[in-house]
Amino acid sequence: MVDVAPDGMCTGDMNGDGHVDVVLASRDSTDLRVFAGDGRGGLLNPPQLLPLPAGGVGGPVACGDTDGDGLDDVVVTDLQTGAIYLLGTAP
Repeated sequence: MVDVAPDGMCTGDMNGDGHVDVVLASRDSTDLRVFAGDGRGGLLNPPQLLPLPAGGVGGPVACGDTDGDGLDDVVVTDLQTGAIYLLGTAP
């Protein structure tokens, strides 16, 4: 189900459907993988690919509502540059 070795993972409601989703980041990819929760304890496949800015590669990642809109956002560290990106979500 996962085509890269994860370097970071977090969970949250990324799409506002009330189900827990899983976000994976990997140094092997310039995209985050967002697996939507199916509401029954499973995950939908394939994941949505969320590109990192400037072609960065994922590393440590955290999920949480950073802007108070009720949807979890993603904070990820680029393992190539050390940059930290905040990726907001939209319903």
